[in-house]
Amino acid sequence: VNATHPLPDGCDMEVESPSPGVFVPKDGKIPTSSTGRKIVAVVSCEIGGLNAIEPLIYGADSGLPTIDADGMGRAFPELQMFAPAIYGANVGPCCLVDDKGNCVPVTHVETAKHLENFMRDHTARMGCSAAVLFGPLTVADVGTKMIPGSLTRARRLGNAVLTSQRKKESPIAAIL
Repeated sequence: VNATHPLPDGCDMEVESPSPGVFVPKDGKIPTSSTGRKIVAVVSCEIGGLNAIEPLIYGADSGLPTIDADGMGRAFPELQMFAPAIYGANVGPCCLVDDKGNCVPVTHVETAKHLENFMRDHTARMGCSAAVLFGPLTVADVGTKMIPGSLTRARRLGNAVLTSQRKKESPIAAIL
């Protein structure tokens, strides 16, 4: 796709979509948070699927470090199951975007469940494919409300399975 989309008022950056469903800031520009604080690192929301990989790609492209943590310790089906939300961190403001350049900025979030329902409705209207940028977490929030070591655990698990397959041994025994 590799299209560039200027976003309307409320989303203060332009994004490009190098592949369907993946949106990154145009020209590798690092946005500032809505609070004006500088973004100093990226972290995975979940350790399942593409959401675990996107921060690694963005971190490498932008030069920002990627924190070895995630917000669930596994894939999560709904936003209110995101560990920072469970521990009381605000997930807003946030911005939902699609590959057509549509943007739904959210400036206030009452609860993570309200935001989940809102985003699902708008994602369906966007053709069932959208990406979200959540509000920033503080360094303290990342240290106390995220699941540490997730990327390392995923890598070790994958390596154990691959090694067992090469040796024609049980992958289950290798991970237990």
